[in-house]
Amino acid sequence: MTATLQDVSMIFALPIKGQPVCISSDSDKWREVMIGLIGKAPTQEKMSSGATYKWIQENFSKFLEDSDEQVIHMYARAYLWYAISRTLFSDGTGRNASFMWLTLFAEWGYMHS
Repeated sequence: MTATLQDVSMIFALPIKGQPVCISSDSDKWREVMIGLIGKAPTQEKMSSGATYKWIQENFSKFLEDSDEQVIHMYARAYLWYAISRTLFSDGTGRNASFMWLTLFAEWGYMHS
């Protein structure tokens, strides 16, 4: 069984029609970019660019209810990154979320501010 384009559209409420999403897989300075998008980055040196699912869960599973809008956006980006990389674009190990999927949400949140 495999997820179809229509399945993805229904699950994530994303339109099928429109401009394609094109991302760069360039991972230069990924830690700095990650900190800008979600407020922190893993410190382990083994990871080439990204984080383990465990690290994402440990750092983003709960936030304070009185968090400001910027923090809410960071946690939402981390959640979407986790969901997308775990369900649709999983790596061969099944343990790691690639940084490039987080970059999909770089502009998200700023459009509505």
